[in-house]
Amino acid sequence: MPLFSTPTHCSHCNRKVHNFRCCPGCSCMLCSESCLHKHYKLEPSCKVAAAERAEAKAQAAEERREAAAQRAEEQSAFLATPEGDAYSRNKKRQMHLFLIVGGCIAATVVLFPIACCCLGGMSSPTHSRGDSTSPANSLTSDEDFDHTDGVVHVTPTGEKVVHVRGYTNKSGVYVARYDRAAPGNAKPKR
Repeated sequence: MPLFSTPTHCSHCNRKVHNFRCCPGCSCMLCSESCLHKHYKLEPSCKVAAAERAEAKAQAAEERREAAAQRAEEQSAFLATPEGDAYSRNKKRQMHLFLIVGGCIAATVVLFPIACCCLGGMSSPTHSRGDSTSPANSLTSDEDFDHTDGVVHVTPTGEKVVHVRGYTNKSGVYVARYDRAAPGNAKPKR
């Protein structure tokens, strides 16, 4: 029986109470089980209505159980046929495929950010057109890479020099731009 929390007077004893029970027959508000039983004595039609409602509820529950049992029986009979066997195998395949695809998606969602974080530090920096090194040459040693602009210049003193662009050597130290002697114009060693 439902309980109500609004303050009302009991239909039987006229007491003001917050928790009421509702009579299933006539919907009277009653304060306790004892008042409900007394109400049934005074109003036999309510007791009959309550019994009929309880019986209808039990019958509906029994019908639902029977319908579920019949559906289960029909399903097992269908699965015993070749069509049902194929249906069952197809459902199993669908479930396995769902689990595989779902697992792959879950792994991707979890592992992709981790891989990005781990590999993010290993990627080479981006280079602009004027940089001293390019991604193509990032794996070569500094001795193998010519940082010059390839143009031989003559200084006011008559020396032939080549401009060397600034670059970062293999140990990570930045070397500023400078001029050096052009190839074939080295000063003799003493």
